[in-house]
Amino acid sequence: MVFRRVDRRQISSFDWPLVVATLLLLCIGLCVIYSAGYDPQTDTSHAMVKQAISIGIGLVCFVACVFINPVFWRRSAWVFYFICCALLLYVLMKGVVAGGARRWLDFGGFRMQPAEFMKLGIILLFARLFSGERAPKDGYTIPTLIFPTVLLLIPTILIAKEPDLGTALCQCLIGGSIMLAAGIQKKTLLRIFLAGTIAAFPAWGLLQDYQRKRVLNFLSPEMDPLGSGYHAIQSKIAVGSGAVTGK
Repeated sequence: MVFRRVDRRQISSFDWPLVVATLLLLCIGLCVIYSAGYDPQTDTSHAMVKQAISIGIGLVCFVACVFINPVFWRRSAWVFYFICCALLLYVLMKGVVAGGARRWLDFGGFRMQPAEFMKLGIILLFARLFSGERAPKDGYTIPTLIFPTVLLLIPTILIAKEPDLGTALCQCLIGGSIMLAAGIQKKTLLRIFLAGTIAAFPAWGLLQDYQRKRVLNFLSPEMDPLGSGYHAIQSKIAVGSGAVTGK
């Protein structure tokens, strides 16, 4: 069955600290958006209202998912993953272009970014792959990680093609975090780190100019204080002078 009955035992075993931390972060985010988009004439923030509506929809979906049987998520993991991959391919062919990138699908005025749903697809699929009884007790090795890595690279490459390097790296971070949580042998982890370090040099040359500039500005915004690093520097000044209560 898709839906399940939630009893007291399941509610008491729920990860409430994680829920409270998430709600706290959402509240802080709303405060920041209100501060950034505050309109003195109307005494409101349109951006904050829009974000609050999105959060409300997300919370409703969250509560609804609590009543869905975990077996359903396990069985639908592969289906969800392939649907998301198909949507990513469709974006590259028929997606909406905005800001020089093709990342969205337009459904009668409502825009959807399949790359965001792919994050959930990776989580569901990797949860299924790494939660089986066949998991090695001494940790995963490189041969056993090849298949999950290929599954992770497929959407990552498609997202990077849009181009959306930030979301593509986020996909790698999500997949890599689940692999680490599943357990990797120390020798294997060291080899992956060395391989990643070596691969970083040729990968740097494959990045576009604006992507390389973003990385450099993140590391040192003072390199171009009046240009691409201006906003980062001003953010530090604003936080420093505004302190806790703002300015």
